[in-house]
Amino acid sequence: MNLSPNSPSLTPTSLRQSFDAQIGPPPFSYLKDLSYPCLSLLIATYHISNTGHETFNFEMLWNNFSRQVERTEAMPVLVNGASVGMIKLPREVMVGAFENLVASKVFQPTGPASSTVTKPFVKYRCAAQRGDVVEAIEKSGNLKLKSWLKRGGAE
Repeated sequence: MNLSPNSPSLTPTSLRQSFDAQIGPPPFSYLKDLSYPCLSLLIATYHISNTGHETFNFEMLWNNFSRQVERTEAMPVLVNGASVGMIKLPREVMVGAFENLVASKVFQPTGPASSTVTKPFVKYRCAAQRGDVVEAIEKSGNLKLKSWLKRGGAE
């Protein structure tokens, strides 16, 4: 901040610039650059949260994603000649995306795996806020994902 005898007051612009320089970027500003599978899992968490579940496991996300793919395959929709249906992905690809989100701490475990709770059923929570997810999907430019986010989940 540059204060001087000629300009001894703070301006909203200088205060904002100082604030931005001190706090750095938002913690999940990179979400918009994630892959289609990762963004799909984030949307699934968004819709699962809409049903009142703040914690989830991989199986819940996989089921939500799979039902949405089935729904869009059953009722194909074209916008300007392009399909807005979801792209079907193998389970292994989605497991890898899930593990990437765990490794990047977007998904955080709420408890450890144990002999009675196997890895696919360990509960997680999404550390990114709902607004972060919406912003990431909007900025991704992916029409299929935007459509799913706005239309609702496949509960």
